Amino acid sequence: MPAIWVLGYLILWAVVVLNLLLLAVLARQVGLIHQRIPPAPARTTNDGPEIGDPAPLVEGHDLGGNRVVIGGPAVLPSLLVFMSPGCGSCSDLVPSLKSISRSERKNLKVYAVSLDPDVDANKRFVEAERFRDVPLVVAPAAATGYDVRMTPYAVLLDRDGNVVTKGVTNHLEHFESLLMAAGFSNGSSPRPVELEGSREGGHDI
Repeated sequence: MPAIWVLGYLILWAVVVLNLLLLAVLARQVGLIHQRIPPAPARTTNDGPEIGDPAPLVEGHDLGGNRVVIGGPAVLPSLLVFMSPGCGSCSDLVPSLKSISRSERKNLKVYAVSLDPDVDANKRFVEAERFRDVPLVVAPAAATGYDVRMTPYAVLLDRDGNVVTKGVTNHLEHFESLLMAAGFSNGSSPRPVELEGSREGGHDI
């Protein structure tokens, strides 16, 4: 084989190796940038009870027909996530909801509040999404008390039953930003906070 061919192969392999190194460096930089980007904020609305005000009681029933009341003084802060079986975004949210419930179970009580009065539809929803560990409360009237106009929508209450923060929560990053903004991630008591965001997104009800 002529020497010029050997030299050409060596140069080609050198270019390939160099490209691989550059790709590895680029991937590392992208990862570092991703870590530095804060979670996307939950998109809040000005509807419903104001931040710092006492939250309306949520009166409904579980899938067994037992009466459930959420709100007022409680042992743990409460995260109310309003959803409905016909909401595609709500189905996508269930893994995040279960993740938050598991990771914060000692510090936070998580409720899924269905605004659909159809018990059978709610049962099918729970079975399909397999989130039995998260209590589901059927409370259509809560949409009026909290002025919920789109789902999924979350409201964080402190131990006294006051609104800490609220917002449209389409995925885990929205949950994380909502809890972090309230000072919840460091184990402290949640503090009232007004989140910035748009009204866009979610499922209108």
